[in-house]
Amino acid sequence: MKQGTLHVIVFLGLVGGIFFTLSNLASQDKQYIEVTIEEGESLWSLSEEYNAKHHYSNWEFIKWVEQKNSVNAAAVFPGQKVIIPVNK
Repeated sequence: MKQGTLHVIVFLGLVGGIFFTLSNLASQDKQYIEVTIEEGESLWSLSEEYNAKHHYSNWEFIKWVEQKNSVNAAAVFPGQKVIIPVNK
């Protein structure tokens, strides 16, 4: 195999890998939605409300939301926006 052909194959492999990585990251972004905390809601109630759209236990869901939003479950308030995990 000629050296030029090898360079083209390596280049195409790198471009394909970059494309795959970027498309995978873009699809992961679609796994979240932003919701506004309503009066009387908690992260626990959000977990139960969206339980058919995520694969976490209630505790795992709360931990995920706390970490991704830098919030404390005991201190969320009405009107606050948080990002939650969902399967679309």
